[in-house]
Amino acid sequence: QEVRERFQIWSQKKKELTSYQLDEETRKREISFLEFELQEIEEAGLRPGEDEELEKQYKKMSSGRNILEAMAAVKGYTGNDNGAQDLVGRAVQETNRMLGVDESLQQIASLLQDVESLLSDVNREVSDYVESMTFSEEEFYETEQRLNLLNRMKAKYGSTVEEILTCQEEKQKDLDRLYHFEQYKEKLEKEMQITIFDRTNKGIHVSREGEIFLGYAR
Repeated sequence: QEVRERFQIWSQKKKELTSYQLDEETRKREISFLEFELQEIEEAGLRPGEDEELEKQYKKMSSGRNILEAMAAVKGYTGNDNGAQDLVGRAVQETNRMLGVDESLQQIASLLQDVESLLSDVNREVSDYVESMTFSEEEFYETEQRLNLLNRMKAKYGSTVEEILTCQEEKQKDLDRLYHFEQYKEKLEKEMQITIFDRTNKGIHVSREGEIFLGYAR
């Protein structure tokens, strides 16, 4: 069992050692690329859970912005600047002007005055609502830009901030190995050594460990 485990480790290290068969130009190119990627991740200043938190803030801000835009439109439709209240006000004036000619218009005049009063209440409520809401275009823009950056990073390095940070750690290990290429290579070569043959005064023969090991290697 122990030899089998050692063989599995040996096979793994042999595979890893094969990956170290790089010429100097390729090694430098990979170092340069890893340095660029690590610098990009580092400069992003990522924080675990930041993406989920920002997405919630963005949705809330987007809703607030949409509400403000909708209320601005409502105020325009119902307000005094060529809106419903302005038009109804004109209708009230015209109707009142005709009351001296025909008193039966009183019911219409009263209804129009009620409508004008109701529209005035609506506009006041809309104005109060808008004033009670806080929305910062600058904060919204900054949140949007931050999310765009995080999404670009996710497209390259992982689906979450946590995965990106894990990727960063792995890339740093790869870079360290490339920086100390020969030392790692020598270390792996030493770790792969195993006693397959025994040498005695009677000659050389396959060791017990070697027999088992070679059995797995076949």
